[in-house]
Amino acid sequence: MNQNCGVKNLTIQNSTDTTGGLDITRAYNFKGENILVRSCTSDGINVNLVFNGFFMNIESSYNSGNGWDIDVPARATFLNCSAYKNGSYGFDYLGSVLADTFITCVADGNTTGGFLIATQGGRFIACRAFFNGTHGFNVTGTNVSIMGCLAKENSRGFTISSLAENSIFAF
Repeated sequence: MNQNCGVKNLTIQNSTDTTGGLDITRAYNFKGENILVRSCTSDGINVNLVFNGFFMNIESSYNSGNGWDIDVPARATFLNCSAYKNGSYGFDYLGSVLADTFITCVADGNTTGGFLIATQGGRFIACRAFFNGTHGFNVTGTNVSIMGCLAKENSRGFTISSLAENSIFAF
């Protein structure tokens, strides 16, 4: 496990790597800031098994797959992160029971949907989803909090599955 590591002020464009443009795996106390990932032939950014991560001002756009593929982070914070015009979901979030927080994140113009939230805990505060192919927010996980978020001009704004037990929604 990589500890106390990070990436700052980076642009990745036209990557053909099948793991995505930026792959962050098995990290503790990771910090990413001011990053642009675009036009990759797979997912833009993969976050997998990252504990105590902090992601700020990171854009993933025009990628063939998901903008963000987030799988099992723990206590991660995503601040002002965005996903524009990706080939699948903007944010595909398969989180953990240790709550992660998304603050003022934006999903705009993604082919499949804005936010897929299939997790056992996560907080979304003032996030926005515009002009996505299907859902702005598709919640299938449990113990999810969505507060002050906005979905506009998507095929469906908020889709909340019957599986979304113990969740809080305050629009």
